[in-house]
Amino acid sequence: MFPTTGLFSKVICPDYSSCKLNPCLFSHNPPPRPPPPPRPPSQQPTAPSQPLPTVPQKRASSATNLPTTAPKALKLSQPSSKSSSSSAVTPKQETTTPTSGPSSRFSSLPSTSSLPPKLAIGPPRLTSVGSAHTPLATRQKLVTTLFEQFVTLYSSLPDQLRARQLAHDHAKEQEATLYTRSNKATYRQAVISALARLKKRSLAQSEDDTGTLEQEAVRTKAKEELEKGRLTRTRLKRYVSDPKTLALYDYMLDVPPGPGGDIPYEEAKVQPCDRCKREYVVHSDLSEEDLMVCAYHFGKMVTEVIGGSKQRVYSCCPSSTSVDVPCQRGPHVFRDKDVGQLHSRVPFVTTDSLKSAKENLKDKCEVVALDCELVYTTSGMSLARLTVVGHDGQVILDEHVRPQGAVVDTNTRFSGVKEDDLQKAVLDIKGVREALGRFVGPETIIVGHGLENDMKALRLVHKQIIDTAIIFPHPRGVPFRHALRNLTRDHLGKFIQEGGSKQGHSAVEDSLAALELVRHKMRSDIAAGRE
Repeated sequence: MFPTTGLFSKVICPDYSSCKLNPCLFSHNPPPRPPPPPRPPSQQPTAPSQPLPTVPQKRASSATNLPTTAPKALKLSQPSSKSSSSSAVTPKQETTTPTSGPSSRFSSLPSTSSLPPKLAIGPPRLTSVGSAHTPLATRQKLVTTLFEQFVTLYSSLPDQLRARQLAHDHAKEQEATLYTRSNKATYRQAVISALARLKKRSLAQSEDDTGTLEQEAVRTKAKEELEKGRLTRTRLKRYVSDPKTLALYDYMLDVPPGPGGDIPYEEAKVQPCDRCKREYVVHSDLSEEDLMVCAYHFGKMVTEVIGGSKQRVYSCCPSSTSVDVPCQRGPHVFRDKDVGQLHSRVPFVTTDSLKSAKENLKDKCEVVALDCELVYTTSGMSLARLTVVGHDGQVILDEHVRPQGAVVDTNTRFSGVKEDDLQKAVLDIKGVREALGRFVGPETIIVGHGLENDMKALRLVHKQIIDTAIIFPHPRGVPFRHALRNLTRDHLGKFIQEGGSKQGHSAVEDSLAALELVRHKMRSDIAAGRE
């Protein structure tokens, strides 16, 4: 047998625990123990007479540089009074004597995660994407010039940090628009022309005045359209109806004779029901039977083609078999149609007789739209809500009114008024007229649809009237007239009065619809050269 050369004598036998070879080529000496892992800093021994002080935080060292033996206690000088105790942190695994330097100053700075995101307040940085008709360097130079011009335009804004953000965004958007619309030959000239137009713009006073050239053009066009549709007394004067036309449509032109208000209620008197036309005794104490005694149709009689022939039916029940079969039940109600009777409930007054209408005439509105809602009471139909809208569509008065007499039926299907609304009302008819006088004077033009009923509800005589039922006349003439919802649908393409029986009509919606119809009429005449 050949002797061994000892090449594997230092290599631990793979079968160290179970090897039976003798001799074995490999070593059977016990393997050395691995060095113990380093102790954490909190468990490292320190000198009992000197506690380990805290030191400024240092960067953690790698595991290969950790000492294999426990370090001796460090002897450090006490921190100066200028250093905050909150800036000291527990030392990490590596414990060395701190060197003099700025490390202690950075311990009080906020972390990166707590800093605000980086704001784009400088010139936009363009990047090349795909093929380009203009070199990127040229585009970058021109977009920087656009940015500087936008910064100048926004120099009057109170928040200059926000101003530079807007300048950054608008310069980038403006350059992208010009680049897309141009080519290699026209790009530079397009940017130069845009800069010339920007220099002519006034300094922006608010964020609403900022934007690219295209955004400014949109704003300018909107202002022009608004100005074209601006309703003024001068523009609308020709649509005001003359006294003869107003009288034809049953408007009050003069206050009836007598003091008025001498018969405010009809309690215990006989009146014909406004719904079923039967006579009944008016009283406010209604029983369960009284609340359901009246059977009626709430719709109007209209002509429909049924079975190839024209027939008169109710709009609420458009079938020939339902004419004699009422679809609703409720209490008996009445309404006064005679002017003398209306005057006896609440006296009529003229606009110039209102105390509030005489004050500050220069501050009165030139044009308003008005709509009233009424409820059935023991005084007939009484005013329950007044809504007034300015020429710009803003509501300037919207008040529920305490009706005169006991309420019999709120007529919510048409009035939109509910019992809760009346319980919250503060003003009566006289008080709400004085409130109206704050905005309406004798020369104010009042716009509405079927305003003769609203003026009678207010007991107000006013002659500066534009009624959409008059300026959009029915082809069959008086007394026929278009419904407001039909005019709005046909001329404006909008649908109104779709609240149903629970919501009813909206006085604000009706006022705005009348105002927009007049605006549509004025614009149409201007476009056709009929100014």
